[in-house]
Amino acid sequence: MAVAPNGDVLLGTSNYPDLSTYRVLRVDPQGGISTLSNSDIGSGPALDLIEALGVLADGDLVALSHRKEPGVICPDETVLLRVDDSSGDRSVLAGVGVGTGPELSSLSAITVTPDGAILAIAAESNSILSIDAATGDREVVFDPEIGGGVPLAHRRVAFSMAGASSASALPSSVEAKPHC
Repeated sequence: MAVAPNGDVLLGTSNYPDLSTYRVLRVDPQGGISTLSNSDIGSGPALDLIEALGVLADGDLVALSHRKEPGVICPDETVLLRVDDSSGDRSVLAGVGVGTGPELSSLSAITVTPDGAILAIAAESNSILSIDAATGDREVVFDPEIGGGVPLAHRRVAFSMAGASSASALPSSVEAKPHC
């Protein structure tokens, strides 16, 4: 889930039990739900299991999508897709040959910083990646070797960039507190 600059709530969902129909919905707080992107709206790579959404500085969305083959439990690949806020068109922002740096296979949460960098949690390595929205290049900005505290808990970390102007503003010691 993410919130657009105009206050619309954006959701990644599917038509359960038909999991082949992934889509991004726009919920207008004044009433009304519309589909922003799916297999019929917008062009580009297919939306698959949408783990998280963020809103980029230009208003487009970034969707953390785990692509799966039917009947396969573990995702085949993880990509970040840019979803055009007007047309619903999709393009690969990072992954599948776009950008360099650590693999995206275990990403579980994303957020967009005020300067437009994408921060993502890589659950397997207990690290935070910074992903350049223009190039898809990735770098580790926090891992167990940097800082202290408890390990990052998969899907249980919220980012707060209050007062920070960029991903490089992360302190040298980041402490993640467990969520119970």
